[in-house]
Amino acid sequence: MPDPFVRLSVSTLRHLGSDVVEIGFALGRDTLRFSDFTPGHYLTLRHHFSDGPVTRTYSLVSAPGEERLLILVKRVAGGRFSAFLNDDLRVGMTMDVAQPGGRFVLPESSKPERRLLALCAGIGITPIFAVMSHLLKTEPGARVTLLYGNRRRSGMIYDADLQALSQRWPERMRRFDLLTEPGEAEEPLFAGRLDGERLARLARAHNLLPADTVMICGPGTMAEDMSTALILLGVPRETILIERFGRASTRRPRPTRRGRRSGHVPLGADPDLLSQVEIRRNDTSVTIAVDQRESILGSARRQGLDLPHDCEAGICGTCRAFLARGDVEMASNYALDENARASGMILTCQSRPRAKQLVLDYDTPHEP
Repeated sequence: MPDPFVRLSVSTLRHLGSDVVEIGFALGRDTLRFSDFTPGHYLTLRHHFSDGPVTRTYSLVSAPGEERLLILVKRVAGGRFSAFLNDDLRVGMTMDVAQPGGRFVLPESSKPERRLLALCAGIGITPIFAVMSHLLKTEPGARVTLLYGNRRRSGMIYDADLQALSQRWPERMRRFDLLTEPGEAEEPLFAGRLDGERLARLARAHNLLPADTVMICGPGTMAEDMSTALILLGVPRETILIERFGRASTRRPRPTRRGRRSGHVPLGADPDLLSQVEIRRNDTSVTIAVDQRESILGSARRQGLDLPHDCEAGICGTCRAFLARGDVEMASNYALDENARASGMILTCQSRPRAKQLVLDYDTPHEP
């Protein structure tokens, strides 16, 4: 299959503290198409380590149409990719970068004065900042309320940039900072984590609702807590958009119907457990044999196919594809909503074949 990655040069590096780096990639005439994205999209990077290539996705913070792409990368404990980007990357180096993508974007609206409520913690400000700043600049009637959780004020990412937005549009942007370190918050209501109970109190005290769209970016447990609280407050489920980072909650994936864990196909595998999976991507097609005890993504990668993926935990949605034929069972799903599932979308990292013949289509946008 054609390689979806291109080489982009690192044009800027800015360290925001000891564990966060802002990386800028320069765009040339042949890659200017990369600037045509929607705020909230992410960028997929690939780096070839000694034991093979690894890909990761990072939210874009730059605005569409600019001649560079900006991302933020927070160091993850034990994460060699984030460590490489924070410690070893230098201006002038090049990296493999794929076209921006993602689903954490504001829906189109003809409403002249729509309201956005944004909830985030730490590095979760990255896509939120991109969406907020673009909305304020492009929709004169739009209003934005931000709830931003951190440990302390001195560690806030983009604090000065957020202050600049508030000063530029004081009547259209509200910001509330929640700080967990004792003595940091200005009043008790803002002292502590952003959880469901605190959100309900803030909503009543500061008229946070109604909102046309609610965007949440944070750890999986925070996102689930916020979503549940919002629904109890009467917010329609379909107006809540979620972007998770980190690993999923501690719930273990459900076992497959055969009660077997996924793994490498053993030599002399049972023919009754093999499925033929046709994979369509970039206008080409390839068919592979997949053991029904193994995820489609895992089998494809083991056989040398470079398919979209990131967290491999059913969180990010990077590996989703349209199931044009056949049946699968997904062990875990934190990325696809009911409409996407009903339309035939699956997460290949979590899907095991449940039919002898399958067809996966990565090319056609089948999601509603």
